[in-house]
Amino acid sequence: LGRGAVVELNQLLNDPVEILANEIPIAKGEVIVTDEGYIGVKITELTPSQKVSGATLISKSAVGSFGK
Repeated sequence: LGRGAVVELNQLLNDPVEILANEIPIAKGEVIVTDEGYIGVKITELTPSQKVSGATLISKSAVGSFGK
């Protein structure tokens, strides 16, 4: 993703989402709006690392914002 990229979300605020990396589920989260007005995803649950072949999950909490 680059500056100005658009990420289409089919979920509403506070809806659950599944987070994928290379089409592999790595976490679950919920759609949020930050204090600055950005849309993000709050990670609420990580997929156990034994289920994610070839990946190491290092954080239990993160917010990734995709822009306004």
